Amino acid sequence: MKRRSLDEFDLIRLNLQRMDTLTSDTPLIDRLFSSAPVLPFTIAFGLGILLAYKIQPPSVVWIAVCGITIMAGLCLFFTLKTKNEIRLSLALTGACLATLALGTVHSYSITNMPPNHISGYLQNERELATLKGKVISAVRTDASSRGLSSIPWLSSQSSFYLETEYIETPSGWQKATGKVRVQISEPVGHVRPGNTVQIDCWLSRFTPPPNPGQFNLQKHMHQRGVYLAASVPIAEGVEVIHTSVPLLPKIRSILYPLAAGALLDEPDTTVRSLTAALLLGRRSGLSSQIMAAFRDTNLAHFISLSGMHVGILAGSLWWLLRITSLTKRPRAVVCIILILLYAMIVPARAPTMRAVFISCFFFASVLFKKQANSLNTLSLSALVLLFIHPYDLFSAGWQLSFLSVLGILLFFPTMKFHFLTRLFYPAIAYFPKSLAGLKGPFRRIIELLAIGASIWVTISPILLYYFGQINPFSPLWTVLVLPFVLTILYAGFAKILLSSLFPTIATVFGWILNHAATGFGNTVIILSKIDFFRVFSYRPGLPLVLTIYFLMLALCLLSPSYWRLKKGVVFLILLCFLYPGISSHLKIKDRNDLEITCLSVGHGQAIVLSGPENEHFLFDAGSITNRNLANKTILPFLQHQGISSLDTVCLSHGDIDHINAIGDVAAAVKIKNVYANQVLLNSAQKPSIEKEVCQTLTQMGQTIEPFQTYRGQKGLTIKSIWPDETILSEPSVSENDKSEVLLIEYAGRKILLCGDIERTAQNRLTEHNPDLTVDVLILPHHGSTNSLDVGFIESLKPDIIIASCSKRAVKNAYHPPEGSSIQTFYTASDGAVTVKINSGNILTTNSFLNVAKN
Repeated sequence: MKRRSLDEFDLIRLNLQRMDTLTSDTPLIDRLFSSAPVLPFTIAFGLGILLAYKIQPPSVVWIAVCGITIMAGLCLFFTLKTKNEIRLSLALTGACLATLALGTVHSYSITNMPPNHISGYLQNERELATLKGKVISAVRTDASSRGLSSIPWLSSQSSFYLETEYIETPSGWQKATGKVRVQISEPVGHVRPGNTVQIDCWLSRFTPPPNPGQFNLQKHMHQRGVYLAASVPIAEGVEVIHTSVPLLPKIRSILYPLAAGALLDEPDTTVRSLTAALLLGRRSGLSSQIMAAFRDTNLAHFISLSGMHVGILAGSLWWLLRITSLTKRPRAVVCIILILLYAMIVPARAPTMRAVFISCFFFASVLFKKQANSLNTLSLSALVLLFIHPYDLFSAGWQLSFLSVLGILLFFPTMKFHFLTRLFYPAIAYFPKSLAGLKGPFRRIIELLAIGASIWVTISPILLYYFGQINPFSPLWTVLVLPFVLTILYAGFAKILLSSLFPTIATVFGWILNHAATGFGNTVIILSKIDFFRVFSYRPGLPLVLTIYFLMLALCLLSPSYWRLKKGVVFLILLCFLYPGISSHLKIKDRNDLEITCLSVGHGQAIVLSGPENEHFLFDAGSITNRNLANKTILPFLQHQGISSLDTVCLSHGDIDHINAIGDVAAAVKIKNVYANQVLLNSAQKPSIEKEVCQTLTQMGQTIEPFQTYRGQKGLTIKSIWPDETILSEPSVSENDKSEVLLIEYAGRKILLCGDIERTAQNRLTEHNPDLTVDVLILPHHGSTNSLDVGFIESLKPDIIIASCSKRAVKNAYHPPEGSSIQTFYTASDGAVTVKINSGNILTTNSFLNVAKN
């Protein structure tokens, strides 16, 4: 092929722009602060929030500091006979210190409890209470279980936040203040934001997460000034006593049904859920499989309303309004109003609100004929959002949202230069004349890659810190799926705007929307099958993350003349990224210990075992007290442990509290083998919960087989010792007594998992294995003494017993006699219990909520 010459003028212009940036005499930090004067105040306000979070001093102290700082700054400004630049610097420093103090005071005021706070009326861990107050949030209704939604106690539930006004006490109604999170165990349709309600509830405090990796709801709520939770068993427990609704919720109640009705008319569940996620910010309908695919490809930002979504809406509105011949100012006003209306429809998450503020600030600059600076606008939106919710500063969503935009502002010019000079211009030199028209689209693709790379580099440390994995192909995947996303957004917004005026045209856009959503979902699932990124699965510590960001900042601030030093900084950043992942990967391969964790799941069971050959097992996955067990407990634990796939899942029997979460687990992680109890397999042949579970697993490509003995090369053995053929053939024996009992052996130690066997099976098991003793015993039937033979425990002579039970069942669970040397753990009070056995026969046990016991 004949080589064509480069576009010399374009390349020269690009290099001149690059040279102008590199040779600027003004230091970068001065350019940043001069062009973004809000930035130092935003940083100071954030530091104030950090101080309030870490030190938590009395607000009086910081009010005094704030006042003294302002007075000192004013005195220095007016009294010092120095140059104007120095006086201005002193004034700026004083203002930043005052902003820091303001951030601390404001943050502390949110978490500070007044004397008549409602939490002072709660004397015990959980009490019946009657409250009156105003509903201050939208009423959210969502399904807690996708796989087994037909089961009554796993159906949808509603929740909202209540600003308490009164609480009923033995002496009558007493005034009380404070926010309460209210959860109703069934859908509620008669409550609206702004209503004054009376609720009969169980009032309790939030508790720390009982399992590693689990979301810390207590901390999250405390940072928002919410210290109590109210549980209402039935919808009738919420009585509306005053029906006034503020204007904004009224508008929202009108707009959202119109938008949802126009969009969500597709019978296909996947298409409808993806459309709702991309355009309305509603992700509750997404299946576990789809959520896992977006997580694994690092494309989850597409299903979380972000700047791109709002930016496309803003750009579309601006372009459409040009047709009306409106001048720029009226167009800006209309765009601001429409964007604010859209913000009232969608959930108020950090990425969405950031994008809304930035768009409104941009249109405001048009309105007032001022040139908007991107970094200053980003800083101002961050300052506003932090003032509304200060402790969002510590949430992953808030950090990812602002860091992604900051990454574009800081790194995109450099990335663009390198991508164009090393990819675009060398490639187009080989373009034939017939393809000359493709140079423009090809350049846009390369620039999109540069944007994706800028974002990926900036947010990767945060992704690793919170989620334990990054996908190096994420920028490429972003470019591949972007056409689907743009089509969905443009078609969706067009359908919303035209559905009431031109329904026929809206139907055409609906057809385009549905096909684009189908292609989008299928493409992401296919991309998630590429698991090269597993090499990059590890969790760095906070010091390493801060070091990486410090090096990135140094890279931005260094003068171009120090190009050798900048290359060294880039090498250090790569080293910080890669070395921990590679070393942890090698360390895992060389492991020689066994680790088994009995998770705290309420009334149910979920046990995770990691073997010496890095093999991973899951024994049961169910609960009847903890909703959405897979997504709230099991999957976060696996992610926390760096477990991306399971070698084997073992289901001991068909009780719902042992199997109802396995479908969601299988949708989110790869499973090589599924073994099930023979009784469960038999029950799956007729309409039952077991059949529903097996059908779900089969649809995901899993083959369910009877239990098989596992023997690892490093000495790990897992075998079934119960039930035998005799008891399986006895119809009078309960299904619990036919539960699978598994014996785990490693390095001379034994662990026994008993399922739900009761007295009959316990007695026969000890008769068949009279010499069997174990080191660790997972108590049968959640440790309940109603079905436990004490002689069974005495025969096995365990050193450690673990009961996977709910809080209410702890009192009725087995407790060794006084003076016994048996160590006891109850997941309801101790949290997740982990047993470790190394190759030297040393066994250690610790619980997540209490001090380690050795």
